[in-house]
Amino acid sequence: MIPESYLCDQPTEELRKLLSERADLVSLIVKTKNKVYALLRGYGMQTTAAQFQSERKRQQLLIGLENHPLYTERAAKTLKMLLDTLTALIEQAKEYEALIDEFTLEDENTNLLKTIPGVGRITSSTISAYVGDINRFETYKQFAAYCGLTPFVKLSNEGVYIGHITKNGPTELRMNMVHVVMGMLRVQRRLQNVSLIIDYARMKKLKGSGKSIIAIARKLSRIIYVMLKTKTAFDVDKLIQGEYEAAS
Repeated sequence: MIPESYLCDQPTEELRKLLSERADLVSLIVKTKNKVYALLRGYGMQTTAAQFQSERKRQQLLIGLENHPLYTERAAKTLKMLLDTLTALIEQAKEYEALIDEFTLEDENTNLLKTIPGVGRITSSTISAYVGDINRFETYKQFAAYCGLTPFVKLSNEGVYIGHITKNGPTELRMNMVHVVMGMLRVQRRLQNVSLIIDYARMKKLKGSGKSIIAIARKLSRIIYVMLKTKTAFDVDKLIQGEYEAAS
């Protein structure tokens, strides 16, 4: 009477913890950057993402504040502490990423997922870690439901109501399935004849980008299911010819 619960092995659990800790660091990096944005905006100084790319460029922000007509020593000290914190967080995040790379170097599922255009090591590692053994899903529909990408369905005597996605399953998995879609959209020039990109462009006009990305992520779950099930790399020709739909 008690539903089954899947327990991953110890290496997978360790990988999940590494990914979670790295995600926490990225969140802190974003918050610290936002504090720098806010501080400099108070002095009428506009900043761009490129100015945070290296330590040298970050130090130029401090020099710019020191040369500002309204410069105060207190503001400069605050900015310096924020930039030092940001540098330390970025370096620590890089250490986690190097450890994740080492951890997943020979992971078959991670390497298969990396063959999808626009997908990097962190996204592929996260999906692999939270999927586990793909053979525990008998169909791609079960896999899509586990990802939380299937719509909520409510039945009543008045009819059938189809709502938003259920958001069941691990949040990390669902978020990274969305990241896969966004990665593919970034390199869509290489995928102009791919049905997923064509469908996204069509749906975006009707439903907007948010709902369209979720819909494409649900379709993409079918492709990822087949890739992991058959242990084959992503193939654009298979997608164009509809072989992934036939295989699932």
